[in-house]
Amino acid sequence: LTHSRGALLMLLAGGALLLASEARYLRRLGEGAWPIALGLFLALPLVALGVTAVAGRTLSKLAAAGDDLGRRFEALHHFGAISLEAPWFGHGFGQFDTLNARHLTPEAARTFQNFGAAHSAPIHAALEAGWPFALLLSLAMIAALWRVLAAWRRMRPSLYARAALLGVAGTIGCALGDIALNVPAVAALTAFLGGITLGDALAGER
Repeated sequence: LTHSRGALLMLLAGGALLLASEARYLRRLGEGAWPIALGLFLALPLVALGVTAVAGRTLSKLAAAGDDLGRRFEALHHFGAISLEAPWFGHGFGQFDTLNARHLTPEAARTFQNFGAAHSAPIHAALEAGWPFALLLSLAMIAALWRVLAAWRRMRPSLYARAALLGVAGTIGCALGDIALNVPAVAALTAFLGGITLGDALAGER
């Protein structure tokens, strides 16, 4: 609904995981699975119609992906340079709009005047709280991922746990070059899914 290209790719990946789960379930049911299979077959056109309706404008944005990628790299360079003005403790939480307005030259204003975030979660964190904070936050996420993968090597994770980790990884991946984690609802959902995945992995170690 937000016409996000990353969200569309994650929706398709989640749908593929769901279909894989249902196919495995239907194989276990054997001959008694035909009513469910028929229902899924009849539902596919409705799902396809819904995805088309939601993804129409999103797919049209793919044509401008090249120019958009150039602007993203320009934003990384621009806001990364600003973050180095106060590398240890940042410029203060909630100061992005003030910082952005202060550094708008006539050339930069064409691209960045409407920005409400740095379009990169690590750089945005460094802008507000310094690079040590951004580094520690990144290390905490890596440590959590390490615990999950270590637990999964000893036990078989459920499809739902894999889907939750895919959602977290996809959102964080998008946040490296977009505003995904600057949206409160997306950040809260990512934290929720991450907590479920880590909690499930830790529970399996007992």
